[in-house]
Amino acid sequence: PRRDAVFWHIEEPIWRADLFTEVGGRGPYDAAHYHPTFDGLTPCERVSDDAIEADPLGWVMDRLVDLPAALTESGHADLIGALDPGLVRQAMPAIRASIEATLAYEPADPPAGD
Repeated sequence: PRRDAVFWHIEEPIWRADLFTEVGGRGPYDAAHYHPTFDGLTPCERVSDDAIEADPLGWVMDRLVDLPAALTESGHADLIGALDPGLVRQAMPAIRASIEATLAYEPADPPAGD
């Protein structure tokens, strides 16, 4: 079967959450953090929030439900006027499902000998 890769070119990221778990760490999402601003393609220093580790899905969804606040925090309040609240509401179930699937993903054990 044919498999095609999808490449995205992001000119200017505006916000990023990294929902990491440290190998051998204290528990799930123990290294989670976010980057509310960027300088070009370079993220700002990591910002920690205990609420991420406690409930990563809830934390992300709270941020996405209030996009104007996230855009303001990221220094892009000028984009708020371009938001269509109806389209944002319409997209949220698919966005949530994608985040849930990503958080639930567990890779299969590799075949013996790998």
